[in-house]
Amino acid sequence: ADAPPSDKGTREEELAFQEALCRYVPNGGEAVLDNPYNDFPEALEDLARMHITYLNGGHDAAVLDKWKASVYTGDDVFSGVNGYDYIGAHLGYRYLVTDSSLEFDTFRDETASLSLTVANTGFAPAYRRFDAVLTLADETGETALTVPLDWENRTLSGGENQTLSASLPVRTLEAGTYTIFLSMTDPSSGKAIQMANRTEDPDGRVEIGSFLLK
Repeated sequence: ADAPPSDKGTREEELAFQEALCRYVPNGGEAVLDNPYNDFPEALEDLARMHITYLNGGHDAAVLDKWKASVYTGDDVFSGVNGYDYIGAHLGYRYLVTDSSLEFDTFRDETASLSLTVANTGFAPAYRRFDAVLTLADETGETALTVPLDWENRTLSGGENQTLSASLPVRTLEAGTYTIFLSMTDPSSGKAIQMANRTEDPDGRVEIGSFLLK
């Protein structure tokens, strides 16, 4: 039988508990007591499993300094970054568009089918639903079409990815070249959600791709 809640669990049991519970509630605190468990490689594994959203930036200095002296050696854009900055960039959620495709049969289809793969490379999910919108801009940069994206982003936990789909009514557009953007907004604050592969776009949009409509 499972141990009653008053009994102390093993380290593995506690990690498994946080891994499950903190898909739905925020988790955070501070790193304490310099020890092998919070060496940078081990800390990365546990922080991700615990779905950590926030950490105290001033304690424990010994552990934080140890992370600052460590180097991330992965093969992505963070290669060479110190451990402290790497961890800071992955607290909470971090959305990254990793793939996209567009299908449209000009003879049979009324709408184009867009497929997007979004990864959450952060440690934790978002605990609030965001508004996701696809925008099609013409060659002058003017918005020609806006399509809400039906996405329950709270279900995308840290270290996972999801494939999303949307129908674009391209037959309503005039001939020309169009660029597709994805943007997200927190409806409670009105602020844009900054995705990992955003550009200098003032609205925080991510460019998905372009197509030519004849």
